[in-house]
Amino acid sequence: MKHPGADRPLDEPQPTHPDAGDHTAVAAGTSDVHVRISPPPPPLEGYVTFSYVVEAAGPVSDFLYPEWGNVRFNLDGDMVAEMPGSYEPGLQLATLFGPTDRAATIRSTGGRIAGFGLTPLGWARFVARSARPLANRIRPLDGEFGVDPRRLREELIEAPGDDAVFERFDALLLAALAQTAPLRPVALRLDEVLRSKPTDVADFVRRMGTTSRTLHRECEYLFGFNPRRLLRRQRFLDALGQIRMQPDARFAELLDERYFDQSHFIRDFREFIGMTPREYLRTPRDIFRIAAAEQANRGITLSFRLPPPPTAVG
Repeated sequence: MKHPGADRPLDEPQPTHPDAGDHTAVAAGTSDVHVRISPPPPPLEGYVTFSYVVEAAGPVSDFLYPEWGNVRFNLDGDMVAEMPGSYEPGLQLATLFGPTDRAATIRSTGGRIAGFGLTPLGWARFVARSARPLANRIRPLDGEFGVDPRRLREELIEAPGDDAVFERFDALLLAALAQTAPLRPVALRLDEVLRSKPTDVADFVRRMGTTSRTLHRECEYLFGFNPRRLLRRQRFLDALGQIRMQPDARFAELLDERYFDQSHFIRDFREFIGMTPREYLRTPRDIFRIAAAEQANRGITLSFRLPPPPTAVG
């Protein structure tokens, strides 16, 4: 099916990571921005998206895409994520981000942050509470993962380099994996069915083999959103992922049968990102251009998508 406007390019070519082995890149035309990412060790696959360190030598601005849960530590400077009404004002030193269905803004005069992303199953395993109250919310980390967040932040600041930060995150999460209860079968099934891209809520209910009420409750617990909102979010993010990763992408390559036409997609773009695709292309994305290129070079799933499910569920 070819949609109206299908031949219109949506994006300029993505930058090529200069050295995939070094895991570091510099944003052209901006302050020096260095991004390093590290995939999780095998036991954590399906629970953790990846760990990261971002460092900016000077002023930088970007926005966070809608994504799953995240844990972030401010190690130096004043890099802050802004989402109106989502957190108490103040420097975000050790922060838990709930799943989001809208963009947030990152602003900094320079600094260094480190953290890791959680898949919905990782949230269920490590945070072990409903994602719904923290959807589109940011709050201080408070004893999750069995450690004092202030002490952990101090350890990360004192770490001799990025590799030591990644090793500390891996150790933290492996210890938490060993100490937490296995996932409920319904969570694993829900995660599996969402990957199959149900066409609508009725199809979602049918594939789950449950009731609408149960699906609603379980979706809010695991993903933070009701089934209808979740499916709209995933449909949009699938298309957004194409825009981020494919050079010179065109509507014919991006819009599947879940979008009726170009205007349908643009309405969703405005709702989830807060601007049109054309405005998006003109917006500086100092950090996430580099992060997307690094993920692509290393074969790491974009943070708002679902990576392969965990092999270790016990």
